[in-house]
Amino acid sequence: MTKALLLLTGGRGIPDMLVVKYLRPDIILNLTTVQGLKAAQSLKDFVDRHFHLQMEILPTIDPYDEQGIKDACKEALQLYPKADWIIHFTS
Repeated sequence: MTKALLLLTGGRGIPDMLVVKYLRPDIILNLTTVQGLKAAQSLKDFVDRHFHLQMEILPTIDPYDEQGIKDACKEALQLYPKADWIIHFTS
């Protein structure tokens, strides 16, 4: 089964990088904020360069819109409905 990872990020990428390193998922989707976009791009570049994995950065979310975040997560999970999903977020 395809192993997929949904990351909810917003700043420091070290916890997210460690999850990617040890899980080695087939699919990586990153959901972030406008403020976290630069860090998400840095994480994407790092994951590609060091782990040879591809990460897709999804459209940004408002970190204060709980329903918007839930909806964005549901949409992300529906992109690969047959995948075995892991969701990782830091706070």
